[in-house]
Amino acid sequence: MSPLAGLSAASLRPQMEGQQIGNNLYALLAGGGCSHGNPDTPNGIILVDVDHQSFSYVANLSAFEMANPIANPGPSLGDWEPDGSWYSIVVVNGQIYATEPNHQELDRISPTTGAVHRVADISASSSKWVGPSGMVYHGNFSSAILRRFLSFLEVRAFTN
Repeated sequence: MSPLAGLSAASLRPQMEGQQIGNNLYALLAGGGCSHGNPDTPNGIILVDVDHQSFSYVANLSAFEMANPIANPGPSLGDWEPDGSWYSIVVVNGQIYATEPNHQELDRISPTTGAVHRVADISASSSKWVGPSGMVYHGNFSSAILRRFLSFLEVRAFTN
C-alpha cells in the first residue's frame, strides 16, 4: 500500500488540484496530529510525488502550533484543536501561505527549508472569534486576496 493510499480525501486539502511551484506539487495535510487521533501523521505541508504515489513533509504544522501559541485562544477554547484545523493554502511569490481558523492565524511556509513564520495572529485583534482568519470566508482564500492583505501589512509596518 502506498503512503497516499492510507489518507482520506478529507485529509488532503490541496485546493482540489494542489498548489504547484515549478514542477513540485504541494498539498495541505489536515486532520492529522494527536488531537485528531492521528499521532503518527501530523498536520503539515507535503510535497507530493505523483509518480511514486508518496509524499514527504515540507513542514510539520502540528509541531509549529504546539511551539508557537497564539495570543488569544479564549474565543476558541470551547472547540480548541491543539494541532489546529488547517483550512487552505495558496502560493504567492514562491512561498506557501496557510490559514488556520481555529487558532485564527495566517502562516508562511518556505517550500525549500520548511521554515514556518506567522504572518498574522488574528486572535490578537479581538476578544471574539473573528472567523476563518478574519479575511477568508466560503473558501475564497485566493492569491489576489493574500496579495492585498500582505500589502496592507507592509503599509501598516511602515507607518507604525
